Amino acid sequence: MALSLSTSAQITIKSTDFTVKVGDTLKYFKAKDAGLATIPAYKTGGNQTWDFSKLTFENGYYYDRVLSPSANYPTATFSMPSSASLGAIIIPTRRQIEKTNATYKELGFSNAELKQTLLNVTGNPKDSLYLPAVDIKYSDTYYDFPATFGATKIDKWVQNRPYALSVAGFGLNKTPGNVKNIITTNKSIAAWGKLILPDFKNTGKAITYNTIVFVYQFSAVDSVFLAGAPAPAPLLQAFGLSQGAKSGYAFVECLVPGFKTFALQSEVDAAFKASSVYISTESGFVGGGIAGLKDAAEPIESYVFPNPSNNGQFTLSFEKPSAKEWTVKIYDIAGRQISQSTIVGEGKITHNLSVNEAEGTYFYALFNENQEFVNNGVLLINK
Repeated sequence: MALSLSTSAQITIKSTDFTVKVGDTLKYFKAKDAGLATIPAYKTGGNQTWDFSKLTFENGYYYDRVLSPSANYPTATFSMPSSASLGAIIIPTRRQIEKTNATYKELGFSNAELKQTLLNVTGNPKDSLYLPAVDIKYSDTYYDFPATFGATKIDKWVQNRPYALSVAGFGLNKTPGNVKNIITTNKSIAAWGKLILPDFKNTGKAITYNTIVFVYQFSAVDSVFLAGAPAPAPLLQAFGLSQGAKSGYAFVECLVPGFKTFALQSEVDAAFKASSVYISTESGFVGGGIAGLKDAAEPIESYVFPNPSNNGQFTLSFEKPSAKEWTVKIYDIAGRQISQSTIVGEGKITHNLSVNEAEGTYFYALFNENQEFVNNGVLLINK
């Protein structure tokens, strides 16, 4: 982006500036994709201005819940819901985070046992992938405190994910294997200046913050093994994998003192052009005013039991007195919607969900009477 003609203050971020804690719900607005073409590519250096005040935003919050850490990570401060991928298969995980007065780092991630049908991959509902419950530990330091312009960090580690594969077309029946990833992360606080965000409480106005810009670049070299040998090429192709593939991504975060986490996060391409933009609702704005954006729906707590289920029958429970009608949509792991149901009632709600599908991982999404997204979760079927 272009250099600012005015002078902004160069700041540092201390551990006490990040107030995130277990039990917090972090909420973000997502910029509409149509406006991203107007945002210049990010540049490094000092005394710059990043102006996002003219973007328009989708209705409703995107949010993360801050959870207690796993007992297998005794020094972790909290954990965050996340996901990993094994080719075409999405794996729900929890990232384990350690935040101290000196540093902010990832310690690894955890995932529950997963039995996934491969119908959408192989076309055979009897084919399956099994992933045992596992903790994959590493150390990925984002920044040391106080975080300031010019700081850099490089971390490298190896992770192994075991699996068992049953694919009739390849003559596989619970055949063991593992995916080995050699991962490198390159982090830097590469810029500082002014961050300009829209003020949703005052149409046409904007809020300016002093910020530093954190850049995170991830790359991996992958090796896929089956029965102790490199997996065959046709099998890799079916799963969207390849040996030695260098996969990578990058994102930037604008850090502002006093926010629970970032003020703005943006995925970027190789030229550092934004492919997505998320803005924290902590910026002092919530609600309508810009391009028809209406007040965002507050997320609610919902619970599903039993989970996993051995027959595809679940009970969804939540409590929210402010709406009288709800919609529940259920999706398979490929994102295909497989059912939809309506709930009428208020106060404490219980609702039976039926997933008449093969064993595996599914997802539900809950919407209020205005069709605003309010929550989602994972449904596991282990028959």
